[in-house]
Amino acid sequence: ERYGHYRRAMRHSHALNAVAIVLEMVRKCTNYGMPRSTAAQGGIMAASGATALAALRIGGRVAFERLVRPKARRAEDVPCSPEAITPEWLTAVLCQQTPGAVVTDVVVKASSAGTHERHQLIVSYNDAGQRAGLPRSMFTKSLPSIVTRMIGGFNGTARVEGRFYTQLRPQLEIEAPIGYHAAFDRQTYASMLLLEDMVATKSATF
Repeated sequence: ERYGHYRRAMRHSHALNAVAIVLEMVRKCTNYGMPRSTAAQGGIMAASGATALAALRIGGRVAFERLVRPKARRAEDVPCSPEAITPEWLTAVLCQQTPGAVVTDVVVKASSAGTHERHQLIVSYNDAGQRAGLPRSMFTKSLPSIVTRMIGGFNGTARVEGRFYTQLRPQLEIEAPIGYHAAFDRQTYASMLLLEDMVATKSATF
């Protein structure tokens, strides 16, 4: 148990360090402290102040998530990270149009990271889900860290991207992944996008 307390303290410390990094990014990006007119400095101070407050709020939320490790189980939940995804949540968002289908297991595999983090999900179904041909492999795009939430969540790009895949993409005949589900939390800036694995479905090469 003592080791568990140590690990939680280390995760909290890492989250606080990330907040400091984001605040330094804000300072550099706004050139706060450089000689400017009074009006210009006032605008920069207001913008950087709002961004800094958002970074602190997001940092506190991410620290909480890493300590508590909440799980998503209902369709309306927004998983804070791929590790928060459960078979119950996937059943709720993937099987609603397939009577009797249930997700029985999910395995998360790391893929890559940038403005979002991308992970592969290997999904198992019961007989009804298998007969319906529900997707067994897909990719997530999520914002589990302070930096990714500031980049993709605070500026709204993750929410817009989710709308593209769920509302606009179905109307277009283009070579782009199908969006199975998109969720965005306006309070925490968490985001989760489930996308088609085009290697598995179309033997695509990249």
